[in-house]
Amino acid sequence: MFLLELPHTLVTYATDRLFGRMIRVKTPFSLLIMKDGSGIFTQNPKQSDLNDSEMSFLGGHYEELSEEQVTAITNAGYGEYIKEWDV
Repeated sequence: MFLLELPHTLVTYATDRLFGRMIRVKTPFSLLIMKDGSGIFTQNPKQSDLNDSEMSFLGGHYEELSEEQVTAITNAGYGEYIKEWDV
């Protein structure tokens, strides 16, 4: 079985305006495989981007992949994020 593990980034947010306390939150990227075979990472995919994509993988969780999806992700240049998992 193959899993897709997408990267994340740390985003800093202010918790209030008065004291300016800051927190850092892990924010995942999503991967969109477009119809031309290319892929893009995005943090906030728009509905139009999702409609225009051939495949979309939302970040923040593991995705179990089919052989077709593994091939498409690898051809788009994101094969390093595919992990093989033995059940």
